[in-house]
Order: sequence, then C-alpha cells, then structure tokens
Amino acid sequence: MYGVAVGFIVLWPVPVDRPFDVPLLRVLGALKGSAVRPIDAYNALEAVSNVLMFVPAGLLIVVLVGRARWWIAPVAGLGLSAAAEAAQYALLPERTATVADVIANTAGALIGAGLALAVGRRRIPRG
Repeated sequence: MYGVAVGFIVLWPVPVDRPFDVPLLRVLGALKGSAVRPIDAYNALEAVSNVLMFVPAGLLIVVLVGRARWWIAPVAGLGLSAAAEAAQYALLPERTATVADVIANTAGALIGAGLALAVGRRRIPRG
C-alpha cells in the first residue's frame, strides 16, 4: 500500500498540493509581517514532506534486508528518488523535478533506516 501511495504521489500529473493551493496560501499568507517569508515556509514544508515520504521506505528496507545491510536503504532511496524525478522531468511537464527533492527523499530513507536500527535492535535480524 505504501509503494502504491508513493507511486500515485510521484506520478500524479499535476503538483499534488494544487488542490490545497487556496487554503495553503491563506495559511502561509498569515506569515506576512513575520520574519518568515511565505515562500520560504512553503519550501520548508515541501522539503519536510519529501523527507517524511521516504522515512517508511528506509524502515521497510532495513526490515527486509537486515540490520547489517542498513546502508541499502539510503542507496535505494537515492535510486528510487532519482528515478522518480527523472520520470517527472521526462513525462510530466507540469511537475518540477529537482535535486533538492532527491536529497530530501534520500535523507528520509536514511532517517527511516536509523529509526529501524534504533528501535529494532532485538527484532530485526542482523542479516
């Protein structure tokens, strides 16, 4: 289910936040007059979303391959993210493919792997 959900998000033909543009802009617009510019808040929200989207992938990969091969999780996150961004670039003209997304997704997979190692010492086989 997780993979299907990520696939839909990655390959959706228009930016996935488009249905939320009006309320999102309204919330971010409330930041006017503060030290945080709305565009900076949006960019931070997008980056955090990309990180969080790949945390479960990192967790699942460590569970599948074992703790000894934990490094496969961030490498797979990098590969999957690069493939997703390449597909967006080549096939989805309304989407924006960025290196920042690849970095954020890879960081998410690394965080997920770290969580799996920290939480699953007794439950995940060494592999």
